[in-house]
Amino acid sequence: MRKKIVLIFLLLCNTATADWSKWLESPEGDASFINTNKIKLVGDSLLFVVRKRLSTANDAGEQSIETQYEMNCHSRSYKILQVYFYEDKNWSKLKHSFDPKDKGRLIRPDTATEILAGIVCK
Repeated sequence: MRKKIVLIFLLLCNTATADWSKWLESPEGDASFINTNKIKLVGDSLLFVVRKRLSTANDAGEQSIETQYEMNCHSRSYKILQVYFYEDKNWSKLKHSFDPKDKGRLIRPDTATEILAGIVCK
């Protein structure tokens, strides 16, 4: 099942930048984007990708990040399925990725994840 989810996300990520909308900007100037046209319903969960462009490179030299989420709107929970780190600001020069083996967590009030749930759980 996990391989199918990763395959779906690979297909989701190949979209034009114009489809991505900014939904959050941190006080440091990091901007987060989502493509609501590419949210997929699989069982009781929504699968989607969030992109984050860092205002300045982090200590590892990464300038942008792409995170694959699985969110259950009914149980108000989510998992991070995969995280990709890029050397450039346009998500094209992959530096490395990692699978956090996330078992899931509840969406807490007054968090960025709650804002994100408000966007995808319509």
